[in-house]
Amino acid sequence: MNNSFSDLVRRLNELSKEETTDDIVESAESTSIVEAKKDVEEDIVGDIRTRYSDFMKSETAQGNNLNTIEVAVKEATSSAMAIDDSFSKIFNMMNRLLTVTGENAVLSRMVEREGGDTAWIADAHQKLIEAMEAIENAHMYAVKQVEVD
Repeated sequence: MNNSFSDLVRRLNELSKEETTDDIVESAESTSIVEAKKDVEEDIVGDIRTRYSDFMKSETAQGNNLNTIEVAVKEATSSAMAIDDSFSKIFNMMNRLLTVTGENAVLSRMVEREGGDTAWIADAHQKLIEAMEAIENAHMYAVKQVEVD
């Protein structure tokens, strides 16, 4: 009996060491993923900075006033961001409404328990889907499209 107990303890220790090794490997893998993600983000930021710098250089080379260009870029960017932010809020609200009115969702179950007609909820859900598609189209064309020659 003593021998089997020592075997059990030894096996538990081995398993513990294996788990620790697995945890270290998983930690190393997640660290490398985080580092890779940071590198990609830094590359994107660097690319944006380079493009903006190149744009400003070309505008200056053409004799345009740098301050006027910078103000125009900031105004256009902030306006576009405000539009995008508004649409994001609309999308979030619509997604919540679609979730609540979905088939077998909370609202349908409550209406059914009360003896109501869930077909009206399904109809409202379908109308919300159509509204969402219209809002997606509005978002797509909310900002002036650049025409390609």
